[in-house]
Amino acid sequence: MKSNFLRFLLVISLIFNISIISAAGYVFLRHRHRAKMFGDMPMREQVIFEKLGLRPDQIKALTDKSAAFRTEVDKKREDVIRERRALLALLKSGASKESIDGEISKISGVQEDIQRMAAAHILEEKAVLDKDQQDKFFDLLDRSMERRRHGTPWR
Repeated sequence: MKSNFLRFLLVISLIFNISIISAAGYVFLRHRHRAKMFGDMPMREQVIFEKLGLRPDQIKALTDKSAAFRTEVDKKREDVIRERRALLALLKSGASKESIDGEISKISGVQEDIQRMAAAHILEEKAVLDKDQQDKFFDLLDRSMERRRHGTPWR
């Protein structure tokens, strides 16, 4: 009786261990496959691309476009930070209202450039997607904007 019970526990233990090892292997291989498909793309974009169900040719096209876009936007963000520091320096020094307004206009101009770049980038991405993917894409953008409006993180 005791021997049967120990055999039963051994079988259960083996099944449990095999399932854990299989699951870990699956996760590892899936992550490895994802890394090959998406390269060093930010996780946020990877999730979007997966939700859209993109084909490998679409992933390649959008990855190239996204990398170039991120590089340009990062430069513009640095410009905004530099202009904000200049504005802060003007505010500290007690500069005239006109010079402060001029610096605010510079910041607004750079932010406008970023918005134009983002809109152009969205149109480029839209051109690569089929109709169903476009609907999903704009639904994701809409939900992202709604979450930001309510101050909840993007998922």
